[in-house]
Amino acid sequence: MVNSAVNKAMDAYNMLHNRSSDLDGVARDKVTNYISALFEFGETNSDRLMSMGLLYLTDLDETDLRPDGPRQLH
Repeated sequence: MVNSAVNKAMDAYNMLHNRSSDLDGVARDKVTNYISALFEFGETNSDRLMSMGLLYLTDLDETDLRPDGPRQLH
């Protein structure tokens, strides 16, 4: 269930955003850890896991993974 949610979240995110393959690997590792933790804490709804993973990826892109640093909101 975790792998499926990770794959769906990554696929959905990558359809909307261009990211280098190096950053894609980092993002996959981080979202896998995040979704795994959610699953271990009892979340078993695969759609919810995927949605939460997608939100997590969006947050990562806005903070940790941008090559030019975090996106500044004005």
